[in-house]
Amino acid sequence: MRPLNPNKNFILLGLLLFALLTNTNSSLNAQDLQSETPLDEKTISEEIQNFNVIIKSGKVFIKWTQLPSETDCMLSIEKSDNGIDFEEIGTKKGVKSDFVLFYSFIDHNPSSSISYYKVKHTNSNGEVSYSAIRQINNQAKKELADTYLSTASLN
Repeated sequence: MRPLNPNKNFILLGLLLFALLTNTNSSLNAQDLQSETPLDEKTISEEIQNFNVIIKSGKVFIKWTQLPSETDCMLSIEKSDNGIDFEEIGTKKGVKSDFVLFYSFIDHNPSSSISYYKVKHTNSNGEVSYSAIRQINNQAKKELADTYLSTASLN
């Protein structure tokens, strides 16, 4: 049995922490907060799986898995306010692995309305592919909070 790589242990610990932090009993339906928008089939990454975004405590938690890979890669997290024009908000180095790896990223400055997220996968040959696009509606939670505060001030 070969010893575990400390970096992989750190990634697994990060995933566990992410799962604990994002576990919530929110009264909002997940469908109200996110939806999936597919990209052209030629650009969909087969390596990126389980891509998801969750909003909690004013932050957007982004997580995904990457299938085993024979080479290193670069993973760029991109965000858009209109679903068309994306800008990079962070990067992660993808590493060669015989195992599925778990990745996460936190957007500490989400838009106050609808935001779109995707992950760009660039392999060591420079070939680019993308995850599906995920949409998060930060306005839905804000409206719920405003309604609660308005109702509470009437009492």
